[in-house]
Amino acid sequence: MLIFNRFFDIGDKMEKKNNPEQWVYLNNKIAKKSELYGISGWAIFLLIAITVPVILNVTVLMELISSINAIGESTEEFFKENPEYGLLYLVLSIQTLIFTVLSLTLIYLLVTHKESFQRFFIAILVIELTLDVILSIWMANVMNINYSDILKDIESFILYLNGVICLFYVVKSKRINLTTKKRIREKYLDVHILENGNNTEKMYD
Repeated sequence: MLIFNRFFDIGDKMEKKNNPEQWVYLNNKIAKKSELYGISGWAIFLLIAITVPVILNVTVLMELISSINAIGESTEEFFKENPEYGLLYLVLSIQTLIFTVLSLTLIYLLVTHKESFQRFFIAILVIELTLDVILSIWMANVMNINYSDILKDIESFILYLNGVICLFYVVKSKRINLTTKKRIREKYLDVHILENGNNTEKMYD
């Protein structure tokens, strides 16, 4: 966990002990006075980037369930004759449902300015990318698809690129750090906090 926090630069206790000058931690009252506090600006696009995949996943899953139900007995017969297809469909469906719930939780953490938002976001992204790679390999084996065909799927790479961009924003954004963790880099303190006339003696927790 220490390595995880240090790599993504999201720890609290570690930073206060080992890097006291890197972050300035504010109390909630002072943080809320800054123009950086709250979900606005680029943070709105982050919220959209989290919400849209949820809607798409639910839509695709519902359409898939509807099509399978429409086919009916022939589909059940096919799954019996090809159990790997049935298992793959089940796992993909469970994955979609789980990550839909996790994404909704992520939206809640962001909107309510919870301190755990950054860790939760990073954990979900890492797990999702790892599972996508594993399931893509499994799908290629089950459906006899060449790996090169999967690599040519531009839409998948766009989604992964979007995830990486969001990751850097979540970790480095002044707004996200101030809103969720009530902290700001010392070099930005004069511009975004002290110029509002706040009393520095009462800034820290």
